[in-house]
Amino acid sequence: MKAKIFKFSHSEGAEIIAASNAKEAIMFFFTQYADDIQMDDMVEFGGIEITELKGENITKKHSVFDESKNETVSVSYQEIATISFVNSPVVLVSPSY
Repeated sequence: MKAKIFKFSHSEGAEIIAASNAKEAIMFFFTQYADDIQMDDMVEFGGIEITELKGENITKKHSVFDESKNETVSVSYQEIATISFVNSPVVLVSPSY
């Protein structure tokens, strides 16, 4: 798998993003994914922590809501990235509102 997997933790939850590298993931998150109001809230309520996930953190199964199936499935972040990452950043998991 060519993708690296990053966790963007903040007051509203955490997004798991697959990208080629950290800079690409960060640029995607701040310019393509998060809107101005979300970013203002993140800064006001504790900021954001960005971590590259490796090893067991990406191979461990998680209960994830699959919007295409409208159900919760047990899957690893690595499995999701293998299916959905095609050389451009993609959000693998996002918080439920």
